[in-house]
Amino acid sequence: MLSIDPPKPHSYDQISDKSTVKPNETDKRYFCYLLISACGRRTYIGATVDLSRRLRQHNGAIVGGARATRGYRPWHVGAVCSGFATWAEALRFEWRWKRVGKKARHYSRGVTGRLRRARELCASVVFDSVTLRLADLCASGA
Repeated sequence: MLSIDPPKPHSYDQISDKSTVKPNETDKRYFCYLLISACGRRTYIGATVDLSRRLRQHNGAIVGGARATRGYRPWHVGAVCSGFATWAEALRFEWRWKRVGKKARHYSRGVTGRLRRARELCASVVFDSVTLRLADLCASGA
């Protein structure tokens, strides 16, 4: 029979500033990515810590891809943004990349619009440490 020990109480004297950081969080790299469908008309924006595994998930090679990408396979990476200090910062970037104000909605549609929006976000003061890397396919067209 499996026994589970109750959590041990800890004293607040033992807690240091480093205890608030999750184990291995400093070792992880966080990415936001733009996927482009094979037809070139559909895009998908996401965040991950393992880009190659996530791409295989979206393409159906392994389980766990997003429902929104199932009907437009295969996908390839169009752009990758990296340099996020935390997972929360990567998710904040992803959220802003996906959502554009009503005035600029027409401005950010399609592949070129999504890439333009990523460039704007990387140039902003909030995300000045983030770098944008375009895939070879999109670098020539955007």
